[in-house]
Amino acid sequence: MVNLYPLAMVISFYIQNFLLGIFEMDPELTESAKSKLRLLRDKYYPIEIDPSLSDAEKVPHMLDWWNVSHETIVSCGLHREALVKTVRDSCVVLRDGVREFMELLWSHSIPVLIFSAGLGDVIEILLKNFNMYRENIRVVSNFMRFNEEGLIVGFKDPVIHSFNKTAASILNEKYSGMTSVRSSVILLGDSTADVHMADGATINDPQGILSTVLRIGFLNESVEKHLEKYKDIYDIVLVNDDSFSVPLAIIQNVLRSHQSLMENTVSSADKQSK
Repeated sequence: MVNLYPLAMVISFYIQNFLLGIFEMDPELTESAKSKLRLLRDKYYPIEIDPSLSDAEKVPHMLDWWNVSHETIVSCGLHREALVKTVRDSCVVLRDGVREFMELLWSHSIPVLIFSAGLGDVIEILLKNFNMYRENIRVVSNFMRFNEEGLIVGFKDPVIHSFNKTAASILNEKYSGMTSVRSSVILLGDSTADVHMADGATINDPQGILSTVLRIGFLNESVEKHLEKYKDIYDIVLVNDDSFSVPLAIIQNVLRSHQSLMENTVSSADKQSK
């Protein structure tokens, strides 16, 4: 029965600025490191969004960006406890409807993959702070490695960047059962690269008859510049919409339709047995 439910593919929106803003509040992160991280973003972000370059051409630059950024973070000697406190003390406000959306997915055992090219540790701490880190959620991101004293010693492989955030790239034991046999996927993204997150998440169906991916794009910056592109790649484009009202309404309608289908099936079976 669970295969009739959609698999919700979600990312943390504004990930580059939002998580970096929280992370920079960590008192153990030196001013020199903060400056270097900003310079790296100024250098590589224009490459990431350059429409004249293919994804294959961008990947080496993304790897350089992330590897140097991770080395810079490790050099500061951060402690996990300090990071947890920094995230807990941050003034993060949820989008309207997010909590209800996540609760609905959890209560119906709908698996959620949260992709991020940022810091998975920060995302997991935030989810726990809001009591939303449930067993149906997996975070696919860059995670720190800490020693027994809680001191950062590196980052776990693989590096997750903007162009390898796909379900196909993370199919292993940790995510077993969450993606490989789903007939329906709801994808929520806020960049042109995010439309590929569902690649590998549904059953093998090249003609699109047995599986469905509904792509919803959030466009909140440079609307006039990017609107036509978003309309080309997303099924639904939400412009300057900070709420989760549309994804929530879609999930509610899917569940109502599923419940009605199940009731009609049971009713038909009862009639046939009489």
